[in-house]
Amino acid sequence: MAHLLGSQACMDSLRKDLTDLQGAIVDVFSRAGPVRFPSWKFPDRVACDLDMSLQAKQRALLQQLDSLDQEREELRGSLDEAEAQRAHVEEQLQRVQSEREQGQCQLRAQQELLQSLQGEKQGLEQATRDLQLTISELELELVELKEQERLLVAFPDLHRPVEAQIQSSGNVTDDMERQVQANDIRIRVLQEENGRLRSMLSKIREVAQQGGLKLIPQDQLWAPPSQGIQGASPPAQVQRASPGLLGRQHLPGSRMASAGRTLPGQPRTSPPQQPCGRPSKSSLEDVTHSTTCAHNPIRALARLRRRLSPSQSQGGPAHQPQERPM
Repeated sequence: MAHLLGSQACMDSLRKDLTDLQGAIVDVFSRAGPVRFPSWKFPDRVACDLDMSLQAKQRALLQQLDSLDQEREELRGSLDEAEAQRAHVEEQLQRVQSEREQGQCQLRAQQELLQSLQGEKQGLEQATRDLQLTISELELELVELKEQERLLVAFPDLHRPVEAQIQSSGNVTDDMERQVQANDIRIRVLQEENGRLRSMLSKIREVAQQGGLKLIPQDQLWAPPSQGIQGASPPAQVQRASPGLLGRQHLPGSRMASAGRTLPGQPRTSPPQQPCGRPSKSSLEDVTHSTTCAHNPIRALARLRRRLSPSQSQGGPAHQPQERPM
């Protein structure tokens, strides 16, 4: 069909050329006169050449058309692949965006949680500091209370007001339980004090065994000057000893004095009278430990009270104040 269409166009072209040639010939003849040609075959040869060239062009165009169709098919296939890849990429992009949004939400939640935890941490740190301050204050108060307890057990008469009266709950069992608790506290404090005194006594004995401390008997301390006491300065030797050790040497006497006091409901026994030829033990303690008493007024008052106790004890146990349960 294409071949026929090409031939028809060739024929039309040839007819047009023929018409033009005929017009030109007529024009030439009109100008130059009649001319004779023995033969005229050129138009047929030209038509054949034109037909062959058109067929070659037609074949080339058909080949190009086939190649273009093939390229179109290839491009369509690549386009489909590109569309599929695009859809896959869009799907991945949507998934990544959703994951990113989830990550941002989680990040915001973690930041809020971190802020809340930081606030709780600051609150806990402040509470810890407050607790540490409270613990420090309570420890100081506990030390003071222990010292007051020790002094109260050691010197109950000095810490008792003049108008003190025994507070009774009206129930004998409760009062007895309170008295038992008070006695337990006294026993515990005295046991602790005895432990400290034993350790101190062992240290003093070690020093004495090494020759660093010279113990002077009481008869030499209170001998008349005419007897010629060997070692003219025994008080100085005693004072050269450790003040902490000497300051605690009078405590056994005070413990014996406090132990000599009886509990409520028990008969009191008067303290044994010392010989007249020898001074009292409290006077000896006042002489040998005057330096320590100057630094501890409570012990000085206790010693003074013990010095006055023999004259008070002659009046009978009824005049002595009864201990108040703690």
